[in-house]
Amino acid sequence: MEDQFGIIFDCDGTLTNSLDHAMDSFHFALQSMDAHHIKSSDIQKYFGIAADKILLKLMDNDQSRGKEAFEFFLEHQHTMASKTMLFDGISELMDSLQALNIPLGMVTGRHSRDLQIMLHPHRLHQHFKILISDDQVEKPKPDPEGIIKAANFLKIDPRNSIYIGDSPSDIDAAHRAGATSVAVIWDSHSNQEALAAQNPHYIIDHPSEIIRIYRECVEMKKSL
Repeated sequence: MEDQFGIIFDCDGTLTNSLDHAMDSFHFALQSMDAHHIKSSDIQKYFGIAADKILLKLMDNDQSRGKEAFEFFLEHQHTMASKTMLFDGISELMDSLQALNIPLGMVTGRHSRDLQIMLHPHRLHQHFKILISDDQVEKPKPDPEGIIKAANFLKIDPRNSIYIGDSPSDIDAAHRAGATSVAVIWDSHSNQEALAAQNPHYIIDHPSEIIRIYRECVEMKKSL
């Protein structure tokens, strides 16, 4: 593999301020299925896997009802996508990383259909050479499969990758892949204490810090 660094991102809570809108879409789907008794806390305990898998669990593993609920979820996500914003500084960061010709990938817990809906309004997908969704791996995060798969596609050693995410499972997956782990805390739902407990290499509060981290990693590699 080429001796270069690449950057791999999580999506929700890292690039897109989308967690609240996702919850709205879950409730829309559940209400459409007459499952009014299911609360936000019942949904949140499954966060980290794709919406189709969460809804299947909430539909008591009834395949037919799970698929129907997911279609309602996607329908509502279409209405939410244009209202979902990138975090401050993300658009500028993407332009800067592209100008530097840094290989970029994304590994997310979203389903691929769901992800395309979310990325389309901001044309965010055009910055990434590889997008890996929950339905494209056998084992979701915190398993490192997605990060390793993305690194291989980018033709970089996973140990030369920087994985950026907002959840403890993101940091755990990065460590298991041998990547440099960056915990971001700019989302209102971020749990800094839980993230710190995973011992990330970096904890940052603004996207502008990512280029500095990239350069530090490159310089450290050169000095070895």
